[in-house]
Amino acid sequence: MKKADVDIVSVVTPNYLHARHTIAALEASKHVFMRETYGFNGYRLQRQG
Repeated sequence: MKKADVDIVSVVTPNYLHARHTIAALEASKHVFMRETYGFNGYRLQRQG
């Protein structure tokens, strides 16, 4: 996530890791692409803001 020459992150990890990886990418000011479910519960969705 720290590479300056990376603009977009494609999240292709198992569903239970999507929230963690998406939040890390967004906090690093990266664009995020994902096809699957973001989170399984309200806490994860609320964490995104």
